[in-house]
Amino acid sequence: MQTKTFYLNEEKTEMIEIEYGFSFKNTTVKYNMKELGNFKNQKELKKGGEFSLDYSRTLSVKLTGGVFPRLELLLNGEVVPGSPTDPEVITKDTGQLGMVIGGISVVAGLIAEFFQVQPLQELGQGWGSMVIGLIIIGLGFGVKKKSLISLGAIIAIIVLDLVFLIYEIGQGNAPSAGGGVMIKVFFIIGLSQGFAAIKKAKEKKKKAAY
Repeated sequence: MQTKTFYLNEEKTEMIEIEYGFSFKNTTVKYNMKELGNFKNQKELKKGGEFSLDYSRTLSVKLTGGVFPRLELLLNGEVVPGSPTDPEVITKDTGQLGMVIGGISVVAGLIAEFFQVQPLQELGQGWGSMVIGLIIIGLGFGVKKKSLISLGAIIAIIVLDLVFLIYEIGQGNAPSAGGGVMIKVFFIIGLSQGFAAIKKAKEKKKKAAY
């Protein structure tokens, strides 16, 4: 079982604990160590539930998203700070995903060049992919700083790489690269979630400044 803790105030005197097993089985919701409710499986969690904390506050818990599910925690309709659907958290996760993608490209390029691994070479890995990987890592830092341009650049690079890979497959030059296409599509879907999150995070920061 895993446990995630989220605080409802800056003093950290009020906390929400979420305990869950593999694939969100037996998810338990607690408020200040007191159990509020339990979801047996993903199906129940996707339907969601509401729990009263006191006479004026209601906690909503629900599993959202498709390919990349996230647990949504809302207090009176507002996202609980630091929870999975908090725009700040999604922005950070998107930046880290970009950096991981860049790191994979660098490592794959090194392996392809130094060990002459044909399947990796068919995927276009090599010196060029190492350079691109380093660029993506740098852009990942930009995404964590809430740069929409950096996020757009990462996705554009992956899309161009995907188009090139599909062309190579069509030409018969990369017969074993089908898996690479699916991986890149998943990367694009995952990164795309960052656009709305960055915009919301910027709006939230702007409102807090007034």
